Amino acid sequence: MLIGYVSDEYFVALPDTLLELRSSDGRRITTRSSASGVIAADVSAGEYEVCLAKTGFGSKRVRVTIQEQNPIQFRLLSDTLLGYAWPKWCQAGEPVQARVHSVEAYKLTLWRYGFAKTLVRNLGWFGQHAPWGDRQTLPDRCFVETGVAWDSGFRKHRPVLSAPETSG
Repeated sequence: MLIGYVSDEYFVALPDTLLELRSSDGRRITTRSSASGVIAADVSAGEYEVCLAKTGFGSKRVRVTIQEQNPIQFRLLSDTLLGYAWPKWCQAGEPVQARVHSVEAYKLTLWRYGFAKTLVRNLGWFGQHAPWGDRQTLPDRCFVETGVAWDSGFRKHRPVLSAPETSG
């Protein structure tokens, strides 16, 4: 049965991703995704816990309902430095939270982009904890308008800064 598809944060198919499906009765089935990211396995429709793993990407475990006519889009986050500011826009002086995914320590800086790229200020080094201390999980849904909600994860620190007085 077609279970779904697996892709990265940019919706690029991830071939050879290892999947383990565990049914409510404890039965386990393992499979791998195809070159186009297709996930197929000999399972019946129902509730499953799915664990996905691929080298270079954060593994994850999700609970899903597998249905024959409703394939699931699984998404894994690569082990690269990624981040964004939330909210997406603000006025001068308002608080902005830096939401970051990193598998190693990183330096956070604030830049103004305009006619010339200008450094506003250094915010410091973050993620000095154990490896993968700031690794996040990517939701299996569209999050363009809502963000990925990395603030509700296991992060110990959430860098907050004030928006600069001069816009970029």
